[in-house]
Parts: sequence; C-alpha cells; structure tokens
Amino acid sequence: MNEILSQEEINALLDAMSKGEILDEGGEKATKVIKKTVVPYDFKNTAKVSKEQLSTLRAMHKNFARTFSTSLSGMLKTIAEVDCTSADISTYGEFFMSFLNPSCFAIIAGAPLKGTAVLELPAKLVFLIIDRLLGGLGIPYSEIRNLTEIEKSIITKVINRLIEDLQTVWKHLFNVTFEVKGLESEPFFVQTAPSAEAVILIIFNVKVGTISDIMNLCFPLTMIEPALAKKTDAERLLNSSAINNHDEDYDKTSSSIIHEHLTRTEVTVRARFESSPISLHDLIELRVGDIIKLDKPKDSPSIIEIDGRAKFLGKPGVIRGRKGVQISSFIEG
Repeated sequence: MNEILSQEEINALLDAMSKGEILDEGGEKATKVIKKTVVPYDFKNTAKVSKEQLSTLRAMHKNFARTFSTSLSGMLKTIAEVDCTSADISTYGEFFMSFLNPSCFAIIAGAPLKGTAVLELPAKLVFLIIDRLLGGLGIPYSEIRNLTEIEKSIITKVINRLIEDLQTVWKHLFNVTFEVKGLESEPFFVQTAPSAEAVILIIFNVKVGTISDIMNLCFPLTMIEPALAKKTDAERLLNSSAINNHDEDYDKTSSSIIHEHLTRTEVTVRARFESSPISLHDLIELRVGDIIKLDKPKDSPSIIEIDGRAKFLGKPGVIRGRKGVQISSFIEG
C-alpha cells in the first residue's frame, strides 16, 4: 500500500522544489540540482585566437585595404576600391573547398615567419586588371581560362605592389618581409597546409569600375603565431591611431603613395594656334604647299593644352634643333 504524505511533508516537498532542491527517502534535504549548459566543441578548430587578436588583424587589414586602393587606382589609372569585409578563423580545408577554378593563387612567404600564406584572386578580376594595364577599357573576359606565362608576369607586378603595402601595415605588428614564391592557376597545386590546420581567413571586396569580386588572403595560424604572441604590440596597434584615418603616419604614407603615382602619370601636352574660319570651297582646293593665312598676328601666343584642356599660353620656337614652346602665362579658369 502506498505511503500517504502528511500535509507538512507535502509543504516541505513543494518548498524544496521551488528552491531547486529535492528530498531523500528520509525526508532530509539533498544537494541542490545544478543545471549545466552543454556547449558543442569543434575538434577541428582547436586554435585559441582571442577576440582582441582578431580585432587587431581586422583593423590592420582595413588599413591595408585603404592603402592598396590608392596603389591599385594609380596602376590602373581608374578608380579602384578595396575593402576588408571580414577576418575570421577557419580551417585550410574549408578555405580550399571555396576555391574557384580557375583562379590566380599567389603563394607568399614572410621571413622570418615559417610557412606560406595564400592569396586568391578570381580570374574575372585578374583579366580585367590585365586588360587595364595593357591599355584596354577594363572589360572582363567572357571566357575564363588559365593564365599564360606572359599574363602571369603582368599580374605579378600588381601582386608585388600588394605585398609591399601589406608589409608596410604588418610592420606595426611584426617585422616581416613578404615575398611571392609562386603563382598557380589550379587549386590542386596550392596545398600549402593540412586540411584540418587552423587558418586566419581575411576577405576583401575589390571593385574596379563597375566590376567587383572577392579577394581572399589566408594565413596558417602556425605561421603568424609568433606575431600574435606579441600581445603588447598587438594591443598597441589596436589602440593606436594608426588604425584610424586621422593617424598622422597613415596620412603621410597615403600622401606619399598618391604623390608617387601622380608624378609617374603621363599626360598629353599639345600647343596649337588659334582657329580661323575657312570656306568650304577653299578647303576643297587646298593642295600640298599651299599657305593658310591666319587672322592672328605673327607674335600672338599659342594655346598649350594638357590632356585636351587649355591651361597655358606660350611662344613657339626651336630649342636644340627641336620644336618647342615657351610658357608665357596661365589661362585663368
């Protein structure tokens, strides 16, 4: 026959339940029941990277993106925008599975760090850049294929400029020298780390004209651990104004890069006389050796144009056996 509880025992049981306690068979209070939350553990991702370290890397590569935007715009002579969208921990296997085939893969070493990083540039973006560098309008190819040796040589110049800007930013965290060790088109030749190895994957959005695509930069964690271990330097970088647009050193660096590219930019300079009207009949009758009489006096200045825009007035002449023009004044406006 079941035991009938007294009202006092029932009240004690209800009170224990409300407090998260239970009663044993003798009516004594037992230990409190503690609810534990079970957290899933990913055995593939055993790397310990703090949020502060990821924030440091993210801020550092945002700084790089701004610098490389200026460099790429100068090389292509058009507006190029580079933006760091994320910096997170992943595995090399997941990074490898995201490869597009074909693409352009640059294998990058960073002495004295051990190991190699991988830069992935999608083929569509690579062909657009090559087209601009060869004087084209930057129209993407409709047929995507592997790069030829000549095309690899051309894009290597852009990648070398990229790692120069990357190295400039990384010096705030670690004194490293980046160098391109190889260039591949097939992803199967880019197995630089085990599939389960933890990596830091940094994703950039690159826009040239109206075309945009994704550029990936992958650092094996074992490669950059010595740099991340410099906690004091990482904190200094994270908290310093070098990350911000208002940083004096960054402004000087950007100004220097812009000045460098502007001074190397070629423009067309042309000197011309003022125009004079001529009848259609006289135009048809023109022959070799005919002299065209202009309305302007013989000592009137020539107009000097810079890329089709009138900027100066000048006097034509001869210097060391070559035609020349001497600037005499500016054209206002």
